[in-house]
Amino acid sequence: MEKYFAIEVEVGEMERKNYLEKLRSLFFSKGFIVEREWEDNIEMFRPLSRGQQGEIVMYPWIDKLYIQGKSGSVVVSCSVKNFIWFRYLILYVVPIIDILFLSILFLFIKEKVMLIPIGVTMFFAFVVIYFVFSMQFKKMISLLAEEIQNVS
Repeated sequence: MEKYFAIEVEVGEMERKNYLEKLRSLFFSKGFIVEREWEDNIEMFRPLSRGQQGEIVMYPWIDKLYIQGKSGSVVVSCSVKNFIWFRYLILYVVPIIDILFLSILFLFIKEKVMLIPIGVTMFFAFVVIYFVFSMQFKKMISLLAEEIQNVS
């Protein structure tokens, strides 16, 4: 899986500076901070959450943004390293913990038939969590793309 994705929006040459400023203010409102800025390029990052009560983090899987103005278009590249790490955690660590848990239960439960529904429940929970997580990520990407295209 890629560690980034890009969204490209076609804009006129005259509108490009204005569009970059609108994108900059959009991502400021989402909690991003400018790291570097030069010519038609803006590099932004999201600082770690302070955990304040009532704080809402929009697009939680995006940790860095790179906004680049090209001739006739603007490209927004988003780094999703946090998503990749969390996905690996779900894919590889959770099944290992489930197997260890079932092994411990196997040693202590006298009726081994009870392990079958527990194991099936753990497997289906793993599958549901993975697919819900993937759908939420895809929905986030589509909402971000829609929001970037409709900046006005």
